[in-house]
Amino acid sequence: MPVGRFATARATNWHDSRRARARPRACPSYALHFAGWKKHIGLYPVPSLPEPLESEIASRRSGKDSLVFPHGEPLPVELISRIAREIAGMRGAVGES
Repeated sequence: MPVGRFATARATNWHDSRRARARPRACPSYALHFAGWKKHIGLYPVPSLPEPLESEIASRRSGKDSLVFPHGEPLPVELISRIAREIAGMRGAVGES
């Protein structure tokens, strides 16, 4: 009988439990993801935001729902914080209805 963190109904051994966690699924609890690339840091997904925030991030858009922050520039922490607060507010409004 499995014990501890491997005690799940579907995972019969260590490899099965690893495989189940290896494929991330869309999770409603995570609003933003980031990734470090060779030339930039990416922030995903960033939907269209209300003005004036959208005009501030327009030059950083790299596709429909992503933003890029090149390594050669200082990371705009305050801007990222405002983006995160706005997205969290949008998701909170969706969850309340």
